[in-house]
Amino acid sequence: DSGPVEVPSIPKAGWAALIGLAMILFGNGVLMMLIFTIGVERAIPPATLKLIFFIASFAMAIGPLIAGFLGSKLSATLPISVIITGLVISAWMLGNMNESVVYIIFGPLFAVLPILMLPIALAAFSVVDPSGRMAGTFPSFMTFAAAFAPFVGGRVKDLGGDPALGWVAVVF
Repeated sequence: DSGPVEVPSIPKAGWAALIGLAMILFGNGVLMMLIFTIGVERAIPPATLKLIFFIASFAMAIGPLIAGFLGSKLSATLPISVIITGLVISAWMLGNMNESVVYIIFGPLFAVLPILMLPIALAAFSVVDPSGRMAGTFPSFMTFAAAFAPFVGGRVKDLGGDPALGWVAVVF
């Protein structure tokens, strides 16, 4: 017996990445939980809303496969930067523009982008922490964001409407 194996701790950069990803997912959840309501308020017919989110769901099924493939070929910095930029633009557009076409374009995009980011982030976690503990801890951070986003999103919408939702999402 060689004794207990010492496993290195998760680096501080790893904890920062986990917290940052939770903040991004929290900001997404604040706006995403009310996305259907925003569409109804903009007088988009329910049948159109269903079609928009059917297409987004299809992209959510295929997108991570493509993102995972590209994430293994590229460094995580460029794809995650592009995705975060897309989330910021989408959140601002959804919160501040009232045209239906803006909603039709940016609603599904805002829904799909975080799902595309996850395989890339998990691959980056495996580089920072080969033990897998960061990847194993990630669902807790994601659940935390999902648990508090509806409460905060509902309150923000009550106090400031859609523009406030968009800005909260942009900030996070």
